[in-house]
Amino acid sequence: MELTINVSDYMSDEEIKDMIRDEIKSNIMHRTDNDIERVLSNMSYYMAEQFIDSLLTEEQKDKIRSKTKEVINGLSSLTVFHSASSYEKQSTGYSIMEKACKDFESEIRNKVKDIIDKKVSKAIEDKINFDDIFMDGIIDKLSEILSVYRENNILSSHKE
Repeated sequence: MELTINVSDYMSDEEIKDMIRDEIKSNIMHRTDNDIERVLSNMSYYMAEQFIDSLLTEEQKDKIRSKTKEVINGLSSLTVFHSASSYEKQSTGYSIMEKACKDFESEIRNKVKDIIDKKVSKAIEDKINFDDIFMDGIIDKLSEILSVYRENNILSSHKE
């Protein structure tokens, strides 16, 4: 069995609105009782912002805009890309960079592999070039010694 009651038959629209308002206030107060300090602090900041905004002249607002641009132009990668700490939350730039690194992981791995391959092959090439130069020096020295030896042998064999 289902029972349907039309509240409008028993209460006026104003009474219904008052009841809803009271219930909302009660819920808000119940929730804020647990964290009243935070709620009051947030309200204070909001009121202070409104008050300061009303006091700022156009010249002061222009100075704020100019200073903001100056700060933005002076940002470094350390400012834009920093991880979370016990004092600060992770920067948005860092979050974006982390996501991009995850999204492009395979491309990054391939690039790192290419760099390592080039470094290794360059190191091997340098070693081979060094060995070739070293060997060329040895061969040149041997040629010189053999040349002198031949001349001495030729001269000594003519003397006999």
